[in-house]
Parts: sequence; structure tokens; C-alpha cells
Amino acid sequence: MRSLHLSAAAVSRWKIAVFLLALLPLVRIIVWALLDKMGANPLEWMTRNTGSWAIYILLLTLAITPLRRISGWNWLQKFRRMLGLYGFFYASLHLTMYLWFDHFFEWETIWPDIIKRPFVLAGMVSWSMMLALAVSSPQAVLRWMGGKRWQRLHQLMYVLVPVAVLHVYWMKSGKHDFFWPAVYGGITVLLLGLRIWFARRSLRPV
Repeated sequence: MRSLHLSAAAVSRWKIAVFLLALLPLVRIIVWALLDKMGANPLEWMTRNTGSWAIYILLLTLAITPLRRISGWNWLQKFRRMLGLYGFFYASLHLTMYLWFDHFFEWETIWPDIIKRPFVLAGMVSWSMMLALAVSSPQAVLRWMGGKRWQRLHQLMYVLVPVAVLHVYWMKSGKHDFFWPAVYGGITVLLLGLRIWFARRSLRPV
């Protein structure tokens, strides 16, 4: 595919646009809260909504490299860090709402819930991996860690997304709702499969 080149100024403008677009789910939550349009259980609606947007953005982040390799649009890589941080942001809102609305930050009830319910454990594990990636995302941390160690750490992305999908699957399976877990799982398998295919192609002798 023919490569589409964007100037540094154009990339900066697109970054601003993507930044603002990624804020829209939060704006929607605030507006719907003010208009009382969240239904009979607004706390559950907010928790589910932030979790859904976290996984949407994580999948989009995972798609950046395959899209770049297929299209030749190398400038897509410049959006990966921002999208990853937004995924962490919505996942953190999702976690905070669970800790607050379900348990009022009382860890004596949170720990048993983590042990008892697998989907809560999977959510905690995936968020912990996201935390490690978010903390290590600044350039200063990259320089301190060194490129190879930093890259190895950020390969956690290939683990945390499947764990996040497993979190959704276990949560939805209690209601026998498998549609969205299947969609997320299928997209994840496709994206990881593309990455493996590109990696193997790059190892072939010319």
C-alpha cells in the first residue's frame, strides 16, 4: 500500500484531535449524569461504560502496529502512547468506581471479592500491568531503563489485553452473554496473529 506521509505539524494537529475525541466518553458520562439519563442503576452504568471504553481503546492501541505495517503509515506509531494512556485512564476510572460504589474502599471486603470472583481477579491483574506500562511510558523512564528492558516490559501489552478480554468473558458468562467477549476475543486473536506473522516475515532470509 502506498505510504501516506504526514508532516510534523499535521501529526500534532491530529494528536490534538485524537486527544479530544478520546475525552468524549468522559464528557458523555458527565452530561448523562447531569441529565439523569443513566437508567435505573446509574452507578452500574458508569462502571460498565468506563470498562467498555477501556477495552475499546486498548484494542485500538494494539491495532496500531499491524495497521502501520499494512499501510506503511509510520506516523500512526506516534499515537500509540496517547491511546495507551487513555486506555489506562478509563480502566482506572472503571476500577475506582468498583472500589468505591461496590465496596466504599473497604479492603476487608475487596480482598475476599478478588479471591472469590475470577473476573475481578482478572481485572485487577490487567490493570496492574497497565499501571506498569503507564508509569514507564515517559521518555525519562525509557532512558533510565534502557531500550531493551523497556521494550521487554512493554510486551506486557500482549498479555494484558487477553487478560482484560478474559475479565469481560468471566463477567458476562454469569449472564450467558457471550457476544461481546467473542468479538473482543476475535479481534485480539486477529491482532496478535498479525503481529506474529509480521515478526516471522521479518526473520525470513531475503
